Amino acid sequence: NATGLMMDIAQVNQYRYPIESTVRELNNNAIDSVSEKLRAIDILSGKAKVSDFFVNERSEDLYQDSKWDASYYNTDYFSDNNTVRLTYYDNEGVGRCNTFEVYDEGVGVGMQRLFGILEVGYSTKRLRKDALGAWGVGAKVGLSTEAPYYTITTAHNGILYKVRVYNR
Repeated sequence: NATGLMMDIAQVNQYRYPIESTVRELNNNAIDSVSEKLRAIDILSGKAKVSDFFVNERSEDLYQDSKWDASYYNTDYFSDNNTVRLTYYDNEGVGRCNTFEVYDEGVGVGMQRLFGILEVGYSTKRLRKDALGAWGVGAKVGLSTEAPYYTITTAHNGILYKVRVYNR
C-alpha cells in the first residue's frame, strides 16, 4: 500500500524547487544525449576506445542498461546539430496551458530505453564517465510540478515515439 507514497517521494516531493529542478534535470538529460551521440561517433569511427568514455568493470544488474552497446546506434540517423534548445510558451487559456520544451538532436530514446526511463531508478548513464545524470530520477521530474502529465517525443534510428507520462 505504500507504493504510491514511495512514488510521490521519488517523483514529486524530492524537489524543493520543482520548476527550477525540472529545467535543470531535463536540460542535463538533453546535454547527456548529445554527448552520448558524440562519444558513439568517436567510438564507432575508431577515434576512441569504449574505455575512454565508459567504466566497464561493473557487472551487477543495476549497471546492465548502462553498458556500451554498439547496436543501439545507427549513425545514419545522427544529426550534425549538437545544440540543446529550451523554450517556454506562455499560452492563453484556462488551467495549465503553458508549455516547456527541451529539444536536442542526441541519440534519441529507443523502445527499450523508453520503457526503462519511465521507471524510477532506471539509468543508462551509470557507467558513463562524463554523464551529468546517473540516478534514474531526472526523466520523472516533470511530475514534481504538479502537472497531471508530460509528453516525451523522441526519435531513435528513424523511428518516432511519442509517450504521455501521467502522474500515477
